[in-house]
Amino acid sequence: MDIRYTDFLNKGTIFYSPTQHESKPYDAPEVELDDWIISSDKDWKYYINRTNSLAKQGWKIHITSTLGESQNCLNVVSSWLIANQISFKYVPNVLNLLSKNSKYGDRASAGKFITVYPKNTQEFCSALKGLADCTSGFAAGPYILNDKQWFDSNVFFRYGAFQEMYAFEDGRKVLGIENSKGVMVPDIRAPYYVVPDFVEEPGIVVQMTAIQDKKYSQVDTSKFDKYDVESALHFSNAGGVYKVNYDTKNFVMKEGRKEAGLDRLNRDGFQRLKNEAEVLHNLQKKDYVVNMYDYFEIWENNYLVEDYLQGRNLSYFVAEDFPFSNFQDKLKYTGQALKIILRLKDILVDLHKDGFTFGDLQPNNVMILDNHDIKLIDLETSTPTNKVYYPGLQTPGFVLQSARSFEEADWFALWRIARFLFLPIEPISDLTASIEKNQDISIEENFGSAISNQLKSLQTFIESFVQFPESASGLSAPSYQFKNNIKDTLTFQLRQGLIENIDSTSDSLIPGDIRQYTDVFGSLSVAYGGFGAVMALNRTGDLPQEARTWDVGTANRIINMSDPDLPKGMFNGLSGIAEVLFEIGEKKLSKMIFQKCLSEKDNGDLSLFSGVSGVGLISLSLYEQSGDESLLQAAVLAGKEITNKYNQNIKLVSSDPFGIPNGILGGWSGIALFMLELSLLSGNEEFKKTAIQMIRRELENNVSVDEELHLAQVSDYSLGKERLVPYLGEGSAGIALTLFEFNKIAQSFNSAADQKLIENLCNVDETYCSYSSGITRGIAGFIILENAKKELGLIDDYNLSTLRNYLMTYKDHTIISPGNYGYRCSMDLFTGNSGLILTLSDLDTGSWNGWLPIIPGSLSNLFGENKES
Repeated sequence: MDIRYTDFLNKGTIFYSPTQHESKPYDAPEVELDDWIISSDKDWKYYINRTNSLAKQGWKIHITSTLGESQNCLNVVSSWLIANQISFKYVPNVLNLLSKNSKYGDRASAGKFITVYPKNTQEFCSALKGLADCTSGFAAGPYILNDKQWFDSNVFFRYGAFQEMYAFEDGRKVLGIENSKGVMVPDIRAPYYVVPDFVEEPGIVVQMTAIQDKKYSQVDTSKFDKYDVESALHFSNAGGVYKVNYDTKNFVMKEGRKEAGLDRLNRDGFQRLKNEAEVLHNLQKKDYVVNMYDYFEIWENNYLVEDYLQGRNLSYFVAEDFPFSNFQDKLKYTGQALKIILRLKDILVDLHKDGFTFGDLQPNNVMILDNHDIKLIDLETSTPTNKVYYPGLQTPGFVLQSARSFEEADWFALWRIARFLFLPIEPISDLTASIEKNQDISIEENFGSAISNQLKSLQTFIESFVQFPESASGLSAPSYQFKNNIKDTLTFQLRQGLIENIDSTSDSLIPGDIRQYTDVFGSLSVAYGGFGAVMALNRTGDLPQEARTWDVGTANRIINMSDPDLPKGMFNGLSGIAEVLFEIGEKKLSKMIFQKCLSEKDNGDLSLFSGVSGVGLISLSLYEQSGDESLLQAAVLAGKEITNKYNQNIKLVSSDPFGIPNGILGGWSGIALFMLELSLLSGNEEFKKTAIQMIRRELENNVSVDEELHLAQVSDYSLGKERLVPYLGEGSAGIALTLFEFNKIAQSFNSAADQKLIENLCNVDETYCSYSSGITRGIAGFIILENAKKELGLIDDYNLSTLRNYLMTYKDHTIISPGNYGYRCSMDLFTGNSGLILTLSDLDTGSWNGWLPIIPGSLSNLFGENKES
């Protein structure tokens, strides 16, 4: 799960937007404005001394503080810094500090309340002592993981950048520092202390380290040391979770940190772990909770040791065993799922009878053992049954915000788990409970009326404990049946939903994914921003005037931007925007932006989504339309660069921290698509040969085939365990579309073995459901694949019925799509209405390329019927 989404869930809106919680700012220190430059952003308030210019980099100091003492700490520290004319910044309010120190905040920045910028090493050494003295009366704040602590004080430090500078690492733009040779290198911000190899620690730091090492060597750590740590299972600000061994037996050791990993109740990891130990002690005779083996406290942390369970949590059980494919046998899974539901029901009855609630019941906290027993784990939020419901931690999708007690919340969570077991999709019911009546049709069609009746019976039982919420969002379930003959109606209503949510005064034109706020150009990009919506509207009807006004005005702003590191990619940057402008007739603006794109520095990214191959593909498309030879030359240079890097066997990386470097958007198959088209337009057969090799590499290294189920899917290990990726963007559906194109143009994959592999790749669209509805990681991507298969004569028809599980009516006359994770709705190309509009409008047209920012019909009718046949 991408935890960032929980920071964009405002009440009173059905769209993602940055949280607007009111938090009183810290009382700011008073200074003479002639001596100080004061500025602020959402994360920091800055006090830069005018007489001491800020260095680019050096030894910087961080002050940590508890929440309760933070204002007093700021008063004392800022007074000392102002008196000594040392520049600094601080977190502007309590809410921001709480977020920074929360359980799933950035571990590398947690605890950093005040940042101090000494002008040189001498001032740094002096400030260490002075700040330690003036903060000596405060309680210990959270330990800062990527700093070194000055003795036992609230003063921490590391060497790093003072100003925003960048380096490129594996094709990614990262924060940087300048090494001794003047070369920009990554400023490593890992959750541990690192000194760059061109820097030496000052003498007083070396002396302090020796003193502290001697001191800590005398601390009794025997209780911890008797366990051999085999591996890390999980990390958060609250502490680590480790697999350990003692006396030939495996255990799980959980760590709790003081003042870190804070929840909504300001409880830290230490307090919650102590609560869990007490709960497990009280429930030690219960066979449904994990067995506690040991509990102890060392230094500022506590540790809970419990049995290492042989099994998997409920999320993995669903991911691995759920019959997503129509080729899978549903009977065995159905029996197991029902047993799990009934067992959890009995467990809650017994747990509540003993006066306890779970507090955060959700699939990751339910273990299915290899012997099929069930154990509850992670009881850190367990609470007495009679307590008013105000949770410290919550898991979206399994939470009833209106619950009156923790007991009611537990029963609601069980209801959501039961539905998740038979329809594992995003929690759209949180947007409107009425969608469940459409989802129930899918459950009954796929699992039969017996399961449908069992769920109804469970709901009746749970209703005796739970007051189910009603939708207050203006959203409801569409009343019509989702059959193929409603394609045009559905497209029209999705388009109306998009048009009615246009805001030409906003940066993004339309509401969309959180990447509108987290990514550079996110609000503008084809993937998540306004230009993707413009493309969808222009390709499916008249472009509203307010969209055109926004488009042209934004394009002129982009032309005047001077940042040399603007993203260039097809879906995330300048080249995709230039293509959309060309389509709507703004060819002069298009040319200016594309030339700006070609003049920008290459960052080493090769992908179709954000790198050289995507820019190259658009360059070829524009060349076909304009005849501008410089565009072909630029594409050829890109092809040569890609060939060189391919021959160097470089590792592909994703520009998105949650992306996967595989498939058409992130992997070699998308890059190969560009190389194939380049070979046709340039007449260079070597590009085609390289393209075929690239596809072969992707198939051999990243695709896993299940012969029994006749399925081929992309294997990804980025989460530490294999997961199979069937989707259009980074999975097997997109690879299948690419292979169609290779066979259309070059007949490169026509052997019996290749045809069998393509068939297995294509079978991923024979799916009951997908977690999301979008085109790149959801059900719409499978519809795109089905459209291609139908046009190529591989199937009789596509299937729109699965859309009933996701789409909602808004204001009674428009249709609206949930966004990523289903917590809010979206209008963008990758996750919302824009992508669905283009997907549906392509049906029965002989094309399946509406989602690509390529001039329609260009490049041998890319992703469309062969016009020459």
